[in-house]
Amino acid sequence: MGHHDVSETLDGSLTMKGVRDRVDQLRDDPDSDWSHVASGVKFETHQSFSSYNEAWEYLARKVESYEPAIAVEYKEADREALNTPKYLKLTERIKKAKFELDQLNIKLKNQLLAGKSPFIKCRSCNSKLARAHVKDTDCKVCHEDMLSPTSLARIAKGQAKLDGLVQERTELAKELNQKKGKTKWLVMGSFHS
Repeated sequence: MGHHDVSETLDGSLTMKGVRDRVDQLRDDPDSDWSHVASGVKFETHQSFSSYNEAWEYLARKVESYEPAIAVEYKEADREALNTPKYLKLTERIKKAKFELDQLNIKLKNQLLAGKSPFIKCRSCNSKLARAHVKDTDCKVCHEDMLSPTSLARIAKGQAKLDGLVQERTELAKELNQKKGKTKWLVMGSFHS
């Protein structure tokens, strides 16, 4: 029992009447979850979304049980539309940045664990841990990272670089979706069981 959302992606060439007719067909199937959604479809055409995820998140906040389904338009580019030189170069830069960050994490962890002293001192709680029993960079006492502030800063810098590249590629994908994407309908309804 509880709240349930159902959604359906439809071709953007359908008219509003076509969307209503398709939702009615879904609702008429007694084995479909759509049969529990209130009749009718509200169209929110004041904005077009630049991706399926953006449209889905918007609808998930808007739909309510015992209310008609809501339909919005969004753009979706096929994978070929994203194969621009800039997008592919960003993808390669992301792979390289992720590899470099992974290698840095491994190197710094190994440096911490490979010292000559039989103990590792935690910089946060000053506990001394037997090196032979330490398998990770987290202190077993206070659960803080035992890497040096310099090492943590290097990791943060690498993560920020990776995050920036991912954000840049996401923005480019949105732009390409708006330019080259095919319009589709996303319809969502909600019900309680």
